[in-house]
Amino acid sequence: MNENYEKIVNLIRSISVFHDKELEIDRDTNLMEDLGFDSIRYIQLIADLESEFGFEASEEDLQIENLQTVGDFVLLVESKK
Repeated sequence: MNENYEKIVNLIRSISVFHDKELEIDRDTNLMEDLGFDSIRYIQLIADLESEFGFEASEEDLQIENLQTVGDFVLLVESKK
């Protein structure tokens, strides 16, 4: 797995309501259904990603319906590089 993916998963783990280090997270993991994310956690994750990877999310990026899975967040980060 690439370094960006690992950083994103670690950020997701730190924000998730489940802080279990053994919790299996992959690209298809749905943040809301599988990890208990709500809109506040989504905003926190985006803010953390902006800080970690040095980009600014656009209004379109901030639409929760565009960011459902871990893979969606990986694609967001990769599109900003």
